[in-house]
Amino acid sequence: MLKTVKKSQALKTTDCAITYRAGKNDIFGTCPKICPLNPNETVSTEQVDWDYLDAVLDATVQGGRSWTYSHFEFEKITFKQNKRFHLNFLYRIRDSKQHTTVNRSTDNVNDAVAVHNKGYPTTVTLSDKNVRKHFVHKKVKFVRCPSEYNKKVGCINCDLCARKDRNFVIVFYAHGSQKKLVGDEEQGGCYGTFGRVRLQWEHTRKNVSKSLSDKDILKQFVQDLPYGTILRHHIVGDIGKEKKSSVQNKII
Repeated sequence: MLKTVKKSQALKTTDCAITYRAGKNDIFGTCPKICPLNPNETVSTEQVDWDYLDAVLDATVQGGRSWTYSHFEFEKITFKQNKRFHLNFLYRIRDSKQHTTVNRSTDNVNDAVAVHNKGYPTTVTLSDKNVRKHFVHKKVKFVRCPSEYNKKVGCINCDLCARKDRNFVIVFYAHGSQKKLVGDEEQGGCYGTFGRVRLQWEHTRKNVSKSLSDKDILKQFVQDLPYGTILRHHIVGDIGKEKKSSVQNKII
């Protein structure tokens, strides 16, 4: 399920257009099972919703910028496994500046380096036990989200996450009531688990459109946005296809 907001009032995303995405049965229903921040992998999915991702990639506003984040491991998909991905999606996700930037979310510096070296715009979420503004690991530069330490910076006036051809990894440090779980062996740590974001996420899940798919809702939303709009997809949620049964489908 998709919730759209034309002008966010949240501190970090003030004046940006934003979306929330949730499964019908559980808020984590569109999230990948492999995400270590996910506190309940049993309700999540292994399958990308390719039709919805297609709409996300095209969901940009002229004169503006558009981006999101995903824990799905695109870099591990081979041509043999998924020809559709390599023929229709790889260029738009990794290289095209005309399409939404899909940041590959990672959870430790070594994984971040590996994904970055394959050409994907990469972010990493780290524990707040050792906060550094910038650092280098295995010859790759890591740059902290400036909004975390500068109150004058928000998504509206920062374009780091929207850049595709950047030569650095963006670092987010754990925040929210579950932040102690980030970097820990215990599953969990998502900032949407509790608090105000959780309330918005639950509202997204409960207000189901009976006539429109997430893809159609998104297309309609973007068409109505004014020139130059800054759009952040998925304050919470991901591009997964919610599972309909106990049978698990793989990403490929």
